[in-house]
Amino acid sequence: MMQVDAGLFSSFCDWELLSLVISCAGHDVGHQGVTNAYHALLKTDWYILYATGENKGESVDSVNELAHAEITLSLLRQDRFDFLHMMEAEKKEKVLEYVEMMILRTDITWHEDVCERFVRACRKSSDAWAEEDRVQILSGLLHFADVSNPGRPWKLSKRWAELLHEETLREREKLAAQGAALSGTEASLAEQPHASLSLACSQIEFIKSTILPFCDQVSLVSPKFAQMIRPHLDESVEAWTCLASLQGKS
Repeated sequence: MMQVDAGLFSSFCDWELLSLVISCAGHDVGHQGVTNAYHALLKTDWYILYATGENKGESVDSVNELAHAEITLSLLRQDRFDFLHMMEAEKKEKVLEYVEMMILRTDITWHEDVCERFVRACRKSSDAWAEEDRVQILSGLLHFADVSNPGRPWKLSKRWAELLHEETLREREKLAAQGAALSGTEASLAEQPHASLSLACSQIEFIKSTILPFCDQVSLVSPKFAQMIRPHLDESVEAWTCLASLQGKS
């Protein structure tokens, strides 16, 4: 099991690390501020283009991630943006393959699977990693970076959480406005009251059930990084708990 941060990245090839950097930059490119569920419910242009388009096969749920991956790869394949053009063709295609896989695995609905595969790979010695293990570790690190906003200092994480909460409310308002076009479970989802969303409580649950366990898993390969953000996670739980208590008394 790897326990040193410096040794982690020295275990990867330059092009693998480049794939991770590109995935970080492109994992939310062009995001429209709505969830995959919204795209699926309203059959948006993105849903039609990326989830049910030609050669896509059956409908899938990861509409946003499919879009982010396809936009990123299409940019990299344009001459004016192709900074990989000096690479060997085979290696370049591997970079693009890794980027696509990593971006698709940022879908939060894949969280348990990503974590399970990440831990399984981390528990092996680095010299025993197969290609799949290497992709899983890089994917896990990207996914953790994507969801670990509570690991920022409190003022930053609080503001970020508030913005995401506002985005969620706007999405529900849009769904409610389209309620006449929905039916069954879709309509009931659109009609759920905003009051049912408690930002403080949802953040506490998210940190405790998702981010803290994930942080422990990341410590398997990057203990220094985990130790750096753990105090911020504890601070966030404490602060949100105080806010929830104050709201309960009001």
